[in-house]
Amino acid sequence: MIPPFLRQPNDTKYVRRKPRAHYITKTLLSLVRVISLAISRFYLSEQKGLLQRTPEVLKVWMMLTFLVVVSVVHRVESQLILLAVSLGLSLLSQINFWNIVRQALLYVLLFGLLITLPASLNVFNGGKIIFSLVTFEHPHRWWIYSIPKEIGITREGLEYIVRICLKILNSVSFVLLILSTTGFENVIRGLRSMRIPHFFLLVLTLAYKYIVILSQQLYHSFQAMSLRGWNRTQSDLEKEIAAGRIGFLFRKGWEHYDLTYKAMIARGFTGEFKMVRKNGYKTENYLVGWALFVMMVVVLFFDRHG
Repeated sequence: MIPPFLRQPNDTKYVRRKPRAHYITKTLLSLVRVISLAISRFYLSEQKGLLQRTPEVLKVWMMLTFLVVVSVVHRVESQLILLAVSLGLSLLSQINFWNIVRQALLYVLLFGLLITLPASLNVFNGGKIIFSLVTFEHPHRWWIYSIPKEIGITREGLEYIVRICLKILNSVSFVLLILSTTGFENVIRGLRSMRIPHFFLLVLTLAYKYIVILSQQLYHSFQAMSLRGWNRTQSDLEKEIAAGRIGFLFRKGWEHYDLTYKAMIARGFTGEFKMVRKNGYKTENYLVGWALFVMMVVVLFFDRHG
């Protein structure tokens, strides 16, 4: 016999809504990007390219030299030349330079454009106005600040913003280029050649490994919960479950990390970095180093006397 409530007609109207990505899905995508970035850099460092064949010690010194030159040159043309140098090295190393620039644009926006944007106005820096924004009847004076009659964007202010943004773009893109063509262990080997203390390198190595391990644990845990009907729960219940799993995930990540450290101890790790000696420098390595050094000298000369 069918119950009466099952024989009643269903008058509920079904409203089709556009599916919305849950915050947990966004978290999973971010974790996948962290893991895939570490894996992609490993494979990029194994490709046959110019920087891949360059010893890591030389690449670290090249990076240091490039960053010093970027910080001391001030002309926009000089910064564009340095950007062209990075582009040329990425092409010779078979690296997609657009991907590197796309990652660097976030730092340019946050630490370059947003911070220096007020410097484009003649309120803070004088200069020739090329675009007027506000015009008053007469100048104003407020405390120690002087507000001119016409407020606008100056050519000198725009040049200052472009120069700062190019400096950040060149610095970040070249560092990402070196990291993309060098494995993490090779970066540590290159830093060791600069007489950096063992303790700092140990903390850096273990922190990098812990981030990757924790990301893997988070991804596997949330993926398992998603397969068990995570998306079919309510939003409040999702937050309650996620809050209850945070401590468990960190504990699991720490256990995995502790096992990794014990495995390092079992294989003879004593806290001191013992770098494996590789073959000596080849002729092309000296040519790459000298070519970059000559280019940096030319850029400095052009910036001072060009």
